[in-house]
Amino acid sequence: MRTHTSSGAPRITQRLLRRVTDPTTGHVS
Repeated sequence: MRTHTSSGAPRITQRLLRRVTDPTTGHVS
């Protein structure tokens, strides 16, 4: 799995990755 998804990945993937990276600010919107 790639950690840096700047281009080519949907926002859903970026949000999921961010949630994994930042569990403190990983609230389900």
